[in-house]
This record gives sequence, structure tokens and C-alpha cells, in this order.
Amino acid sequence: MKTGHFYFYELFFIIVLMVCITSDPAWCDTSETPSKNTPIKQSIKVDGRMRNFLISLPAKPPSPAGYPVIYSLHGGGGTMRASARMSQFHNTGVAKSWIVIYPQGIRNKLKANWNDGRVHTQPGKESYAYIDDVKFILSILIELQAKHPIDLQRVYATGVSNGAYLSHRLASEHAEIFAAIAPVIGSMAESVAQNFSPTEPVSVLMINGTDDPLVPYEGGMSKFGKTNLGIALPVEKVVQMWFKHNGNTPQPQIDMLPDNKPDDGCIIEQYRYSGGPGSAEVVLLKAHGGGHTSPGDKQYAPKKLIGRTCYDIHASDYIVDFFAKHSKSSTN
Repeated sequence: MKTGHFYFYELFFIIVLMVCITSDPAWCDTSETPSKNTPIKQSIKVDGRMRNFLISLPAKPPSPAGYPVIYSLHGGGGTMRASARMSQFHNTGVAKSWIVIYPQGIRNKLKANWNDGRVHTQPGKESYAYIDDVKFILSILIELQAKHPIDLQRVYATGVSNGAYLSHRLASEHAEIFAAIAPVIGSMAESVAQNFSPTEPVSVLMINGTDDPLVPYEGGMSKFGKTNLGIALPVEKVVQMWFKHNGNTPQPQIDMLPDNKPDDGCIIEQYRYSGGPGSAEVVLLKAHGGGHTSPGDKQYAPKKLIGRTCYDIHASDYIVDFFAKHSKSSTN
């Protein structure tokens, strides 16, 4: 006998399949995007398990300090290849001369997720509690150091949704590694917040939509249909945690970004928290009317399911520009 959960996942699979067929969004993982920096697949063994990632190596030689490194973390149910095609960090601005890593989460049946600190909230997600994704990310960096000149003052992490949660976890637990993070349409897990004690300042760029139906801006249980996805801390509470940790001035500079696409139903308000002992800062891009979508990317599913996409900026460009301004040497 089919259960309610079975019908939900069956319906979701049909929706995903229809979207892939009709619009071929990046996250459907259907084809390669050729470029001179095309990422290649590599593997590394972590805790007895082979873990995969894509790496884009720049054609240009490194600066005397070495190559900066960006980790781009896919969302829940996503893939490393989809992350590469959607974000295009390896073809974006100064990041063309950086090493870009697209790691792959562990697959559970048809889905791949990160252990971002939320567990026992989804059917089958309990198994992710035993996967050490933080160790996986740091192991890649150790592998990179053995093969390439790396600028350890300029290591960054960004991700969407599930990958955004993991970005917060990485910086919270290993602030000595990450100069800056840029979580997009995600929040921080309760367990990470309860143990929040970064050892160093970290610059943070958060991009969130006020009408996100999966990660509520005001906090609470994240849901997709009737499926719980874990507790989301209020976005502005997470912002506050980071600017207090960095010693930033609690009064932000507030600016409205240009409304470059008036008919998208969104407008972005920027909150910048700076000051403090170093140059670390916290920036919130509050997309009024924005949904569970990365600004500038495709409307990958119907608005009734994920909300609106804001087209006033392209998130990847904004993130790379933000990272380029920050290093560990400047934040401390």
C-alpha cells in the first residue's frame, strides 16, 4: 500500500523530471558546459569512503602567495556538476585565476545531502549524522597543498540551501581556515548555533529571500510539502551572531541596490556591518519578495513551490567580488 510520503516523493520526482525536460536547469545535471577552465573529477578517501569532487585549475600561474581556493557546495539533492554549471565560479571574475572546488555530498537513494548539523528531521537523513563532511572539505585542502601552491590566507566557502548551512558550520568550527563565507538561501543549524565559538573573525555575506518557503526568513521549521527539513534560525539572528563575534559595529550601513529588473517582483536591501578590530565584515543581502532561489539564476521550479527569483544581481559575481576583498591577514 502506498503511503502519503510515497505519493509526495513520486509527485516531486515527476515535477523535477518535467522541469528538467522543459527547461534544462543547471541543477538537473544533464550536460557538460565546455570552457577553458572546465572542472575535472577527482577523488579522495576519507574515513574509508571514496569521496568525489570537481576541481577547476586556472591556466595562469599563481601569485607569489599561491592560489586562492573557493569551495562551492551544492544544495540538498544536488550534485557537484550541477553546482559547477549553475554557479560558474570557475568562469567568474577574478575567480578564473583561483582554484575552485565543487565537492559532492553523499548520496542516499536518489538524493545527496550534507551533514550540516540538522539530523533526524528527514526520512532517511539520520544516516548523514555519521558522515563527517567537515573532515571531507578540510581533507581536500590538505590534498591541494600537497600538489599546488595554495594561499592559505584566502580560502573561501559558499553554498546554496543545504550547502549554505554547511558553509556556516565550516566557518564556525574552523574559523582559522576560512577568510570568508557566502551562504545563499540557507541558515544555521541549531546544533551549530549552540556550539558557536569561532576562534577568529570571519567575513560573512548572506543572501536570503524574505518569501523563501523552504528556509523561512523569520526562522522556524523548514518544510517542503509535508516533509520537515529541520529548524532554520532567523536569518537576522545569524547575522547578529556573526557581527557580534567579529566585533563589528551593530548599526549597519543600509543601502537599496539598483532595481535592475523591476518586473521580477523583488528588490534587494543591503545591510553592511563593519568596524571592529580588523577588516572582517558581515553583509546581508535581503531580497524582499525573493524565494528559495539564488539571485540571477534560472527560475528552476514553479513560483508556487520555491518563490520568485530576483534578477537585480547575479549572486556568483557578487560573491566573488566579496571574497576578493577579504583574507585572513586582513581580518585579524
